[in-house]
Amino acid sequence: MKARHLALSLFLLVNVGGCTSHTQNNVGPIIDLASAQVLDPEDDPFLQDQPDSFDCQRPLPILEADALEFNTANCDYYLVRFPLLKALRVNQSVSILFWYSDLRASEATTGHVAIVINGQLLWEKSPPIPSSSRIFQEKVPLTFNAELGEDLIIHLHNHGENSWKLGSLELIH
Repeated sequence: MKARHLALSLFLLVNVGGCTSHTQNNVGPIIDLASAQVLDPEDDPFLQDQPDSFDCQRPLPILEADALEFNTANCDYYLVRFPLLKALRVNQSVSILFWYSDLRASEATTGHVAIVINGQLLWEKSPPIPSSSRIFQEKVPLTFNAELGEDLIIHLHNHGENSWKLGSLELIH
């Protein structure tokens, strides 16, 4: 009977313990989309991409039901930070869901969106403008560690009245 009890305990420890391991991995969102804060231009990891002057109050992106919208109709330059909700480790992966509507401008140019964590580039795209709408759903392996509360920065610039959206940034394993 003791052996059976021990076997059941081991079974529960291994299988229910897997849930504990899953919790310790902390899979799920790495930022709260509602926690965006505007950064000062001098804190931009892409200083070379900044416009010479700003014709706008640098706004926060707008939180919608399904995503965080960066609308460039009023301002074509965004620089926002989010505190990390989770510690991140090398060899884990982050799932990114980011998309844009058709990109238009009066002259051909290039847009740029980048996600940086504590000075380390996580992900970036530089689509041509004009360009058809596109969805990026990518799994990005982490090549660096980051601690809970450290900064995740989104840099976005383009020319024209365009809409870019961040759907999610999630730790997936």
